[in-house]
Parts: sequence; C-alpha cells; structure tokens
Amino acid sequence: IGTAAIGHNRYITSGSDHPDMMQPYRFRADGHDFAFGFNGNIANFNQLRRQLDPLRFDVDTEAIRQLLITHISQHTRSHMAHVFRGLEEQLDGAYNIAMMDDDGNIWAYRNALGFRPLSYYTDERRVVAASETIGINADDGGLTFPYPEIDPAAIRTLQPGHLLEVLDRNLSIHTVLDSPERAHCFFEWMYFANVLSTFDDIHVGAIRERFGALLAQQEDHTQWDRENSIVIPVPHSAQKAGEGYAREANLPLDADERTIERLSSGRTFTR
Repeated sequence: IGTAAIGHNRYITSGSDHPDMMQPYRFRADGHDFAFGFNGNIANFNQLRRQLDPLRFDVDTEAIRQLLITHISQHTRSHMAHVFRGLEEQLDGAYNIAMMDDDGNIWAYRNALGFRPLSYYTDERRVVAASETIGINADDGGLTFPYPEIDPAAIRTLQPGHLLEVLDRNLSIHTVLDSPERAHCFFEWMYFANVLSTFDDIHVGAIRERFGALLAQQEDHTQWDRENSIVIPVPHSAQKAGEGYAREANLPLDADERTIERLSSGRTFTR
C-alpha cells in the first residue's frame, strides 16, 4: 500500500472507450514514472495536434501528456513551477491537473483563469486536494465523507495560477502565473457542482438560491395565476434555485417531488 494516490472520474466527451484512455494517464520522464488526471477543455487542441508528434489517441489529454513529457524532461521534477508555466504558454483553455510520481510526490495545478475550482486541506499527517470541497469533507444530513474529522472551515482554496506541491513530503505553494483575468464556468455553479460544495469561498447552494431569486425578479408577475401556480425544481440540482425563486415570487415550492425520474435509464443529465 502506497502513501499517495489520484482518484479521478471524468465524463468522456470525445474519443473512444479504449482502456488506455482511462485516466489517470501514465508516462515516463526525467527517469521517473508519472500519472496525471485532467479536468477541462483545451480550445487550441486542433493547433496542438498539428504541432506535436502523432498522438496515440485523438483527445486533448494525450496532447497534455506529450507536453508534460517535454517540459519535465527540460526542467526536471524539482522545478515543476516551470513545467506548468510551460503548459500555460501552450494551452488555451480551462483546466486543472493532478499529478504524482513513483516516489509519491504530488502536484495539483489550477490554471490561471480559475475556470475550474480546486481546494485543498493539510495537517501534520496528510495533504488532500479535490476539485470540490465535498470531496474532502461535507456534512450531508449525518453522512460525512471521506474524512469526517476534517473541519470544513480548514479547507483552503488553491488560487488560480498556483501549484500545490508535495515534494519529499514537504508542502509548498508556488505562483506559476499571476493573471489579472478570471473566468468561471457558469455550469459548475448552477449544475455540475454538488450543492454542498464551496467554490472560491462562496457556497454553491447560496449562489443557486440567488440565481433563482434573480430569475423570479425578471418575470412579469401580473400574468400569473397565483392560486394555481407552484414551483417545481427540475432537475434535482435545481432544488436550491427553486427555493430562491419560490421565496422571491412568493409562490409555494413543491416539496413532494411531483416529477418522477426513471432510474433504470442509467446515467443521465437529469440529476
């Protein structure tokens, strides 16, 4: 049993279901074996495809693998801030990368625009990084996971353009690229993220409630039949937005889940 690991689940939007495409991706550079997980989208992938060596698989993650091999070979693993600065100079997109090597060293990088969230926790025994705070600790009606003893208030946000590094069991945070620009994925806020998570010190559930209230403010209330109106959040991730909408519009919220999801249909975008 080792001392470090990468746990990663990414919904495949391109490429095949070949087993070699499953993340974490593996490669060898600077005399060491590495594995990395990637979450994001690379807008200039077509350009990179023409510049790089022939790709094993026609997906952006394979392009990142080649770039990591090149930059780690040039700078070595002792200078990973330079490696990720090189990625920033070549990649146009939104992404986070988690990586480790065969000695158990760990790196987690949040790209300079901050498009995707990334949080971390550290104490004298461990360092944990996750794309959502709920991946470190969250209280959901008595269910705590995966580290119930961690105080959620102790979880920190990794700032955009910063690299978390655990090298030889020593933690450090490096500034890779300090960009004045920021960009956020609105789909993370309103749909993808777990409602219990916190992004950049802002609670996702509170933001969704605000979204719902703002939507209600834009409605023409004079056209409503209030005696026969009810707010029904669909899909499940809209629950908080529905609460905000119902409160702002002074309408009843459906608490009985009048919509029925066919669970036998497998993985869908309704949850």
